[in-house]
Amino acid sequence: MRPKLRQCGSEGDVMARNVDSCASYDVVLVSNAGMQARDGTWLATDVWRPARDGQLLPGPFPAIVTRTPYSRRAGPSRSPHGTAMAWNSGEFWARHGYLGVVQDVRGRFDSEGEFVLLANEGPDGYDAVEWVATLPYCDGAVGTMGTSYMGWTQSAAAVERPPHLRAMWWARHGDSPQWCHGAALARVGALLWHRVA
Repeated sequence: MRPKLRQCGSEGDVMARNVDSCASYDVVLVSNAGMQARDGTWLATDVWRPARDGQLLPGPFPAIVTRTPYSRRAGPSRSPHGTAMAWNSGEFWARHGYLGVVQDVRGRFDSEGEFVLLANEGPDGYDAVEWVATLPYCDGAVGTMGTSYMGWTQSAAAVERPPHLRAMWWARHGDSPQWCHGAALARVGALLWHRVA
């Protein structure tokens, strides 16, 4: 079934989900919801949920997942590139009728395990997408988004082909020549892209 489009707010502001996509939801943060990866490693995860009058809504809602080494608590004003990225926060997505899921990658901040550059992002990303899809208030449609290393986490997860991954948005990660200062990272990015494509 194709989503309905509705003109919202100012001229040209179109949200494509359903007739409620323009509604401004209240938000409730489920902090440290956590998730266990397949090897038992606990990954610190916050879930921002749509609400009305402070009460959680049962959904189901689609979800947007961001997996970050920069701290899930960094918020929109403390992005790694120093720009305000409100769309990069779970709160933004929950206010627009999505589950906003933000996770610290393995070995960073509150997540267990050891951080090894890109070593676990594929399996952990797969597990995160599938875990979110099984939440009772998720409709099973999961998208991912982010820039920089958060773009790498998405590419690595996509290679694993999680069944509930429906959309990805990334920019400015290592396979973009203007952001890559080493041929090795560019080649890894190209290999990931070709594997997904």
